[in-house]
Amino acid sequence: MAQKVQFTETVVRDANQSLMATRMAFSDFEEILPTMDKAGYYSVECWGGATFDSCLRYLNEDPWERLRKIRKAMPNTRLQMLLRGQNLLGYKHYHDDVVEKFVQLSIKNGIDVLRIFDALNDFRNIKTALEATKKYGTKRTVASGCISYTQSPVHTPKKYAEMCKELQKMGFDTICLKDMAGTMSPKEAEELFKGIKDAGVTLPLILAFLLAALALAALLWWLRGWSVIRKGSQSLAAGDLNYTTDTTGLPWDLQKHGADLNAISDGMQKAVEERMRSDRFRTELITNVSHDLKTPLTSIINYVDLLKKLNLQNPTAQQYIDVLDRKSQRLKTLTEDLVEASKASAGVLAVDRQRLETTQLVRQALGEYEDKLRDAQLRVIQRYPKEGAWILADGRHLWRILDNLLSNCAKYAMPGTRLYVDVIRRDGNVEISLKNISADPLNIPSEDLLRRFVRGDDSRSTPGSGLGLSIAQSLAHLQGAEFSIDIDGDLFKALVRFPESAGEN
Repeated sequence: MAQKVQFTETVVRDANQSLMATRMAFSDFEEILPTMDKAGYYSVECWGGATFDSCLRYLNEDPWERLRKIRKAMPNTRLQMLLRGQNLLGYKHYHDDVVEKFVQLSIKNGIDVLRIFDALNDFRNIKTALEATKKYGTKRTVASGCISYTQSPVHTPKKYAEMCKELQKMGFDTICLKDMAGTMSPKEAEELFKGIKDAGVTLPLILAFLLAALALAALLWWLRGWSVIRKGSQSLAAGDLNYTTDTTGLPWDLQKHGADLNAISDGMQKAVEERMRSDRFRTELITNVSHDLKTPLTSIINYVDLLKKLNLQNPTAQQYIDVLDRKSQRLKTLTEDLVEASKASAGVLAVDRQRLETTQLVRQALGEYEDKLRDAQLRVIQRYPKEGAWILADGRHLWRILDNLLSNCAKYAMPGTRLYVDVIRRDGNVEISLKNISADPLNIPSEDLLRRFVRGDDSRSTPGSGLGLSIAQSLAHLQGAEFSIDIDGDLFKALVRFPESAGEN
């Protein structure tokens, strides 16, 4: 069954014992009282030893007048006082008649709740104050028996339960556990209250002055909880979908957050698994279809070769053979590129990264393409660092990237122009850059050129599958490199950026 939690505000009394050193005049807090009255507190503790003392000795205020002013400003809120039993507001015993009169005047001037205690839990010293409270109290008056909480081998939940039973027997309306030293933890509070209730105490229980330990313990509890939640969030953000947030012992709200994180992790894991299954299926499908195509395609290519060797005299037949030769070779290239593109994007290609010198690979690739670039009427301008440029990369995949880029330049660059090939060490990276002028207008966003089957020439008159740049990008990402395309008018620029590998060259 849900239970209502109520709060008592003690600042109007306790502030007189703060760093303000008993100098809390009524005018200092007068304006806030109407607002506090609307807050819905169970009570506002506004009176006690330090309050009475500071009014008389330091502030030249009548403590009774102060109480009446507070009462007038807060008509809807219970006013509470802290009473030291037979000691009243001082540190010595007063006669019973003095105690009785003081309690009478306190109630008359506006006090509703009297929180009565003895520092040593000697209940003989609170008996007179309780009797006076019952004698002069109204229907609104509450007598709260207070226990001074401490920790020792003899101060057990059982001991405190016995004290509470005694206060209940004495006739108090509520029981307050006053933790003056602030040593009670939330766990201890739970055990203590359970023990008291199990002992048959039916009076409402109040915790007081837990500001130091309980608040700190609760804060640490929440901070630990948020630390657990934050770690779970960071793990999820980092892609660790197998991480499970342990919600054991967390505050309820944080338990829910943790459960939500785990649900998100499970959902994302299932989505990733489904995507991987889809990617594998797609890759397997493309591979299988490509394999099925290879057999008849190989046969076609072989028969075309045989036909070419026959030296047919019919010019038309020779033309047909040439067309078959070109188309079959193009189909072969398309099939191979399609398989590689699928595997690269799915991340199923093996990557064997080794420490390589970039300029050597680039020079070698340019040597392989020397004839094609010359036929394309391109003048190659090369620039390399004097000390070399070392990276961690898979030589086969890097070669395929360079192969695709140079092939792209040979196909689409404007004849009679220059191809700039640069290897640059910059900001801890090694950049491989290729720049050329396109033969056809590049009326297309650079990101579209990286999409599959998109080509730079709308006429599709040049040989190619439209997969070269997409394959190059996927292969770069597999090796931990960046790949980008930049178009400025008819200027085409491709950039591959690897982290530079430190070590001996």
